[in-house]
Amino acid sequence: MNSLPDHYPDHYPDQCPPKVAHYHTGDLYRFINRNNPVPKDFKSYYDINPTKNWGEKACLARGLSVVKCGLGVQEMRDAIPALRRKKVSKANISDNFGMLGDTPSSSSQRHCTWWMPKSILEPEKLFVVINESELTNV
Repeated sequence: MNSLPDHYPDHYPDQCPPKVAHYHTGDLYRFINRNNPVPKDFKSYYDINPTKNWGEKACLARGLSVVKCGLGVQEMRDAIPALRRKKVSKANISDNFGMLGDTPSSSSQRHCTWWMPKSILEPEKLFVVINESELTNV
């Protein structure tokens, strides 16, 4: 289900989030670089480099890499050594927090892309850093 275009930033291309994206209620995990989430932990590739021609990846570049379960966190850490030094942050979201697309990668079959609506002005306030023992494997 695709959301109304006015819910997402104006720079999102047509059909973004894609039709295969879905609403999600539950946990999201994101790797960050510090003990307390800050705005730059939640910059998309597009936000970091808005003048780049993202081509076929234009929609993906506007989303954020996340996983929905502890198994996904472990899978990504096992595959990407640099992630072992990062902190794991967690948020519990509901349908009005945007859409999720399953975007499996070579490093994780559980990888997702999260497209936030423009109403989410401070995503860093949704997330808290957790200990490994708090990971859920659902």
